[in-house]
Amino acid sequence: MERDPLAATGSFRQAECLFRAGQYSEALRLLTDLDRQFPNTGTILFAKAACLEKLSRYCEADQICNGLMALSPNSRVVDLKARISAMRDAPGLAAPARTKVPPLHTGADSKSSNRRRLFIGGSLVASVLFFLSLPLFLNFAHSVPARKVDILTNSSQAVPGAMPTAGEPQVFAGITFVWIPRGSFVMGSTEGFESEKPVHRVMLENGFWLGRFEVTQAQWRAVAGTNPSHFTDGGNFPVEMVSWDDCQDFIHKLNSSGVGVFRLPSEAEWEYACRAGSTTEYYFGDDESLLGNYAWHGGNGKRMTHPVGEKMPNTWGLYDMLGNVFEWCQDSWHDSYTSAPADGSAWEVPRERSRVLRGGSSSLPPGVCRSADREGLTPGYRHEFAGFRLLRNP
Repeated sequence: MERDPLAATGSFRQAECLFRAGQYSEALRLLTDLDRQFPNTGTILFAKAACLEKLSRYCEADQICNGLMALSPNSRVVDLKARISAMRDAPGLAAPARTKVPPLHTGADSKSSNRRRLFIGGSLVASVLFFLSLPLFLNFAHSVPARKVDILTNSSQAVPGAMPTAGEPQVFAGITFVWIPRGSFVMGSTEGFESEKPVHRVMLENGFWLGRFEVTQAQWRAVAGTNPSHFTDGGNFPVEMVSWDDCQDFIHKLNSSGVGVFRLPSEAEWEYACRAGSTTEYYFGDDESLLGNYAWHGGNGKRMTHPVGEKMPNTWGLYDMLGNVFEWCQDSWHDSYTSAPADGSAWEVPRERSRVLRGGSSSLPPGVCRSADREGLTPGYRHEFAGFRLLRNP
C-alpha cells in the first residue's frame, strides 16, 4: 500500500470528525487503515485506543495501551489506560474483545528505533499527525491531575491533595463516576412548560461525584441480587422498572458497604450536571435535529432501552443524561419553581408528594428530552422507562 502523508492527514481529519459525531466504528476503520500504512505511529494508535474505549472494546484498547506503555509511556497514555482499566473491571460495563489485536509492528527495527518513530515523529506523516491530532486528543482524553494506578487492581486514585477537575473519572463500588465542580447556573427554561418556571439562579457551594452512566442492570443485580427490568437484553442496559422507593432501598444497601455515601441527585444538581455550563435547550445547543447524536429518544429509540454510553456525552463526560430512561431525583414534585431552594438542595416538603424524574426517555419525543424538562410520578410507581443515576458525596 502506497504511503501518502497528505492523504493520511486528510484521513486523520476525517476520523476526528467522525469521532466528534459519535461515529466511532467508522473512525476506527479509517484509523486501522492508517495504522497499516504507517505502523507504530503513536498518534494513530492512541486514537484507535480512544475509539475502542468509546465502543466498549476495553480489552483491545488495553492491549494497544500496553504496547504504547512498553515503548515509551507518557501521561496521556497512562491516563487513558487507567480509565480503560477502570471501565473494563467495572461490573456490567466490560465487553469482551471482539477481534484479536495483532502485536505492534516491530519488523526488523530495534526497540529504540521504534521509540523514535513512534513518539519523536521521524517520518513526515507522524510529525504532521502529531500537530493535527492535538485538538482530537483533548476530546479523546480528559485533562486530569496527577494520578496513581494500583497495579494489582487496575484502579486509579487521585493523588492526595489534588483537586479533581470537571469530568475527571473515578470508580467507587465498581461504578464509574465523574467529578462535577461547584458553581452556579440558571435553572429552568423560559421557553418550556409552566412547571419549568420561573427561571432562577442556583448556587452549588460544593462539587460532587455523579455516575457517568445510568445504573445498569448488572450493577443493580450486584447489589440487590435481582433484575426487575422489562428490557433484559444485557447487563449493560440501564435498570428500569424501579420505583423511587426501590432506589432508596438500593442506596441503603450500597451505603452499608462502607465505600462512601451515595444518594439520588437533587433536581438542581441533576440539571446543573446535565447542562455542564450550557444555557441552551439541550446541552449541545438548540438544534433539535442533532439530538440523535446524543440521546435515544422517540424518534430513534424504537420504544426500547439501549446499552448505556452509546451516544455522545456532554462536556463533563456524562452519557445519556437525555433520553434512554427517565432518572429519579430526590425532590418532591412541585408544579413550579416558586419558592424553590437556591442552594441546590433537594426540595422535599411536603414529602408525601410525587417525586421528580428528569431527562426524558427513548419512548418520548425530543421536546421532552431537554435539559429543563421535568416530570413526576408517585414514589412507589414502577415504569419500563424509569431508572436512575447515582450521586456520591465527596
